[in-house]
Amino acid sequence: MEEFVKSDLWVQLVLFVPLGAYLLTAAIWDGVTSVKSENRKGRIPNKLSYSSVLVGIACHTIVGGLDGFLSGLIAVVLVFTIGIFLAALGWLGGGDVKLLMGVGAFLGLQGLGEIAFYAVFAGSAMGIVMAIFNGYLKDMILRMGRFLRGLYRMVLYRTTMVREDLKVDPRSHIPFAVPILAGAILAYTEASNGWPGLLTWFLMPFQAL
Repeated sequence: MEEFVKSDLWVQLVLFVPLGAYLLTAAIWDGVTSVKSENRKGRIPNKLSYSSVLVGIACHTIVGGLDGFLSGLIAVVLVFTIGIFLAALGWLGGGDVKLLMGVGAFLGLQGLGEIAFYAVFAGSAMGIVMAIFNGYLKDMILRMGRFLRGLYRMVLYRTTMVREDLKVDPRSHIPFAVPILAGAILAYTEASNGWPGLLTWFLMPFQAL
């Protein structure tokens, strides 16, 4: 993302203004609908997520030409491919996958990776805070223990017959569009002034290789 953050002002305006608008709208929509929904699941409109992909590729092409177009397209295809499996496992919602496709369309793989890195941290923190307030924390810890126990048994006995089948608890849902927005803000501030620096610290061992 640093290459865009430190580019000319017009480049930043073309990329970050529409991207920020999309992420903010999605975060508000996801948060509000998850509160109103009985199963605590929000829903990001398809018009919003699909249009973010198209607008993202267009903006990336404007600032990067053919290379920008290919960079955005590759990121979209990769997120779509991986997102199918994550959605099938229940780790991400379909709307979240499409929103990440939009992020990739705007910024390419590197920018997407930086935002996803901080989104995971923000989502974890948000999940813990929500679990404390909705009384899910104890159950969450117990469920994690059962999940790890089942995973250990699967590896030990090399069979899925001993896995733990955990029912979905509505309290466990996180409106992930909010952490994605937070991840975008943190990735931008790190690229612009080095704060919070977690990604740089995380990548240091790999840069030495």
